[in-house]
Amino acid sequence: MTRYAGSSARSRHQAAGIATERSSPRPSTASRLRAQGGLTLIELMIAMTISLMLMGVAMNIFLSTRETHRVVNNLARLQENGRFAIDQMSQIVRMTGYQGNSASQWVMGPLTLATSGINRLTGTDNDTNGSDTISVTYRGTADAFIKDCHGNPVGDADTVVNQYAVSANNELTCGVSRNGGAVQTLVVVDGVEALHVMYGVDSNNDDAADQYVTAPNVADMEDVVSVRVALLLMTQDASLVNQNDTATYTLLDETVYDGATPANDRRMRRIVSGSVALRNHL
Repeated sequence: MTRYAGSSARSRHQAAGIATERSSPRPSTASRLRAQGGLTLIELMIAMTISLMLMGVAMNIFLSTRETHRVVNNLARLQENGRFAIDQMSQIVRMTGYQGNSASQWVMGPLTLATSGINRLTGTDNDTNGSDTISVTYRGTADAFIKDCHGNPVGDADTVVNQYAVSANNELTCGVSRNGGAVQTLVVVDGVEALHVMYGVDSNNDDAADQYVTAPNVADMEDVVSVRVALLLMTQDASLVNQNDTATYTLLDETVYDGATPANDRRMRRIVSGSVALRNHL
């Protein structure tokens, strides 16, 4: 009897629980929609402000990275142009006065040409666009091993004159005249503001330069045993630095910018230089 009474009591409690659960009201569809409502105006404004701040940071990073890339690219091109220009000029100037039938034959003394009167080495001082010029003459070989400054082979019957100068467009150019023909000019590198050349004169015949002078101060080019070349290069793009360049740029004996009158273009500049021994004069 006691067991059945307990079972009846549990049944009554379960029935009461079910009745209570069934009698609890369920939220209506409208109530659920109100509970899932959107952001308030203040929350929306805060979200928009944070988004704008993040976008501003991302834009600043992008602009800074792009500017850094532009500066690095300009500087790399500046250095590459400088190395290439000096290397090519050194190779050509070193050939001054060369004559012979093979690349290993070096002959001292002036060129012996059918058309006499051609100097193997000439130059001017501040003659073209505020820069110097230098011209070198040599002959080629039967195997066409020797090249002119355009990269064209020079045969053993050819005499070439290579002249370096700076154009009005700030380009280092090289003009080639073959066998007295018309001069054909090509651009070696761009972004060159100035070219200056000094000539090492051997005054006591010991095959060493005793002094370096400009072209007008060389009494006899046959006494020149070495040449110094200096170039002032600038980047292609302007406004790469925050202020105008007030540095002093002196190319050998010539001051191009003295700092008091800076270049107002905010470009980066570099000086490259080299010395070349004239093998055929030694």
